[in-house]
Amino acid sequence: MTARHKGTVHMWNLFATYDFDVVKLDIGYGQVRGAVGNQQGAAAAMGASSTGLNNLYTPFTAGMHSDGLLYTQTNGYRQQAWTVGVTVPVGEAGKFLASYQGSLTKNNDAGFDGAKSNLSIFSLGYEHSLSKRTLVYGVGSMGTGRMKFDDSAANPKAKLRTALFSIGLQHRF
Repeated sequence: MTARHKGTVHMWNLFATYDFDVVKLDIGYGQVRGAVGNQQGAAAAMGASSTGLNNLYTPFTAGMHSDGLLYTQTNGYRQQAWTVGVTVPVGEAGKFLASYQGSLTKNNDAGFDGAKSNLSIFSLGYEHSLSKRTLVYGVGSMGTGRMKFDDSAANPKAKLRTALFSIGLQHRF
């Protein structure tokens, strides 16, 4: 491993929310620049690595290494992520929930053939209060993603699709 991969990460996030009474709006945006989970950085000491749907891209770049480091571990790694969500009251006890999350990643390190990816997640949900401390909820999410490379003959495009549905009961003690 060479000294050009310092294990340095620069990241920032900005989130805001506002309640308009008839709808509550949540928005967020953030960026990551650098080596997430690099063995030489503090992130490795904390056990940080690719998470969520971004982690699903790891098999598509598994054969690619730059000085023995993975896709998110080099200084060439870049990510932008954003989210928008709304909460709409329904009657006295219900809430309709909707959100969109997106992410763009790339790694301009030569060992990754110009890898670029994008992810999108759409979610819809409903929660209904049964009492002051108990509620029932249902959520459905659909995620899609794509990854492409500069040399598409050597490294074909990858597509991801996932769906998640859940129902539950929450009780606060």
